[in-house]
Amino acid sequence: MEETEVVEETEVAQPPPRAPADSPEPEHQPPQPQAPGSGHVAIALYDYEAAEENELSFPEDAVIEDLEFPDEDWWLGTYKGNRGLFVSHSSHLFNY
Repeated sequence: MEETEVVEETEVAQPPPRAPADSPEPEHQPPQPQAPGSGHVAIALYDYEAAEENELSFPEDAVIEDLEFPDEDWWLGTYKGNRGLFVSHSSHLFNY
């Protein structure tokens, strides 16, 4: 008589996937382009006088609305019905 070996099938739990290795902190990203009325306003830190036709002039403490962020140095906004570019460091960005 031949002996038969019975092997039970058992599930082997797989270990959870390893967490990714520590990655460096992401670089500061400028605000991404937004549609007008995106919930951002900028408050002017000082007077800004437009140097070009496509720029926006405003006084200190002006509330600049309908912001868009074409790049990290220049923002596009509206102040008192006028729309134009202004230097981003001339104002402080707020979300509402």
